[in-house]
Amino acid sequence: MNGGRGHVAGIAGTGRPAGGGSDSDGGLPAGAPARSAVTARPPSASATFLAEVVGDEAASGKLLPLGVVLEMMDLVAGRVAYAHRGGGPVATVSFDRVDMLKPILHLDLVTTHGRVVSVGASSIVVEVRVTREDRATRQAIPAVISYVTMVAVDPETRRPFRGVATLTLESPDDTRRHAEAARRKALTATWTRMQKAVDERAEAWTAAEVEDPINADGKTYALSMAETAVTVRKQYLPRHKNFGDAIFGGDILAVMDKTALYTARRFSGNATMVVIGLDRISFQAPVLPLHVLHLVARVVYVRRYTVEVEVHVSLDRRVSGEPQVSSHVGSFTVLNLDEAGFKRPVMVGLKLDDADQEGLRTYEKAKQRFYFGRSNGGEEGEANVATSKVAERTHSFWLN
Repeated sequence: MNGGRGHVAGIAGTGRPAGGGSDSDGGLPAGAPARSAVTARPPSASATFLAEVVGDEAASGKLLPLGVVLEMMDLVAGRVAYAHRGGGPVATVSFDRVDMLKPILHLDLVTTHGRVVSVGASSIVVEVRVTREDRATRQAIPAVISYVTMVAVDPETRRPFRGVATLTLESPDDTRRHAEAARRKALTATWTRMQKAVDERAEAWTAAEVEDPINADGKTYALSMAETAVTVRKQYLPRHKNFGDAIFGGDILAVMDKTALYTARRFSGNATMVVIGLDRISFQAPVLPLHVLHLVARVVYVRRYTVEVEVHVSLDRRVSGEPQVSSHVGSFTVLNLDEAGFKRPVMVGLKLDDADQEGLRTYEKAKQRFYFGRSNGGEEGEANVATSKVAERTHSFWLN
């Protein structure tokens, strides 16, 4: 498995998103032919889990960065998609909404469960559920859930491989999970149309129109979005490559998470913050070792206890003679805490200006994302009777 690294080189020449990499080829060398696919497989044939004690001894008991969890989710999703395909490379296309239902701490035993819930001509949607063990009770506590879309890739052309086995639903649980995946897909389509409509509006936006009253409630001062911006440029080394010579997607997710957290801490002036959610992330281009990862993060929305940080990633490809291209974008929700770990109000708001139309559109989209997520993002717990009560109580704690 090459240290758990994936084997994706991206999907060349398709115009479709390509993953930065996932655990995908099951140990196949780059360029190895894909194994033949069967016509149909049940979810049980590829379902699996990964488990490990996470974090560092020196930080035992402290909150674990979400980026570490995202990396584990990416790995198990790739493992499951590879198994469903029957061998051959797969690439990460996107993560659906990721909600931290329970905190995960350094030195927790964390388990990621992956299961195929939907299949297209070349796409494979994997439901990923993350649990942490409560050491006192030795019970698995639901912590995170999301849906990761992978795409099968032809190992020679690096284009989508349109021969993925269909999905055979064997049980009522399979049917329920499949229906939930369809519901989430419909929500994502609605979410996309909603965001696009903001950009396409012909009339100018005004600060009075878009500002959420909570932006000024209890705040002592305000910063413009430009004043919150943080730029990070990262060069990866050959050791970060997967078998397809692209940079492992988990590494990219981790640096996006770290940048979002730093941006939120810089904005609030408080070091005790934690990333608790990710509102969809798309992988639009593969990252190669010659590329420089150019990240720009800024605070785009503020609640009473949380801030949303939008992270845009582009690739500086001048060394290879190619133009700079957008590769990843994601919005991270960061919770403000005090030293004892309790919620603490954010004392800084965002300064909105009618002259900054791009900033107003960005704020309006972030505001819509929040309320859309509040209305539609909490059903994960209801889908699992055993976890619904804990998930709903914890989820309501995060959202404010």
